[in-house]
Amino acid sequence: MATAPPEAASEEELMVRHRRQKRMESNRESARRSRMRKQMQLEKLTTEVSWLRRDKRQLVAVLCVTVQRCAAMEADNAVLRAQVAELTEALEALEQILLNVAGTACTGISVVDCSIPLPGCFGNYYNGAFVTTANHQLAATEEEAAAAARMVMSSPDMLNYYLKPQ
Repeated sequence: MATAPPEAASEEELMVRHRRQKRMESNRESARRSRMRKQMQLEKLTTEVSWLRRDKRQLVAVLCVTVQRCAAMEADNAVLRAQVAELTEALEALEQILLNVAGTACTGISVVDCSIPLPGCFGNYYNGAFVTTANHQLAATEEEAAAAARMVMSSPDMLNYYLKPQ
């Protein structure tokens, strides 16, 4: 077996060591760059998380206000619906009273101008005027007026005001 001279072996060994050391330095530098990239990515994600949390807080606050406004609007709508129902019922009751007092066969209906508008249904027969039949004004007895007022949840005085005899 031939052996390499000791000088050649040591030169070869020096070259191997030198290459190994270069690889190790290159690996260290590569690892350092990798750690730096990871650190930068972590900082970027941390910043993004803080922005997203801030945005979430703002959106939750806006949502809370919107939900409160929605609840208030729903409550207002419920009140308005109840008022519409009550007023519709009152209107129907007053229309029925007017029909009962006037009778279903109204001949000779005329309209007399008046400053007090009549609530009711007579379509063209009333518009800020009393409906009259055979030249006498519609009138309800006090008992009819009181009963109608209880039906429509208004005072008898108010109904008498609208349906008072001349």
